[in-house]
Amino acid sequence: MFRAIKLLGVDNRNIKMIPGVDSMVMVPFALSEAPPEEWRHLFSRKASRDADARVEGDRALYKCPKDKAVIKKPGECWNKVAKLVDGTNLHYREYASEQERKRAEERQKQLLKHRKQKEFDEWKREW
Repeated sequence: MFRAIKLLGVDNRNIKMIPGVDSMVMVPFALSEAPPEEWRHLFSRKASRDADARVEGDRALYKCPKDKAVIKKPGECWNKVAKLVDGTNLHYREYASEQERKRAEERQKQLLKHRKQKEFDEWKREW
């Protein structure tokens, strides 16, 4: 069962400068855990519309203005990342639910196939 990924804080020791851009920095936001791969892909796709962002391990890296008030909670950059994390959780739940539905459907097909084979084998033994 998927546990929602939570935004925990800013890893301020690992904020990086962006070469050639004095007004922006790459900020690592700490997540509650390293998310599944498909979650990371969803996050990156959703973020690509908005900003340079990606997930590495249990960190969401997001390009923010070099302004502590904007980066820290409840700043604009923090809020964008929080909204992105929440939206990704929602879409990942839908994805995971669909995957589970497909697995259940496949299990049912295999069960039916096994049952039909068993019935056929019993029918053959009755000869």
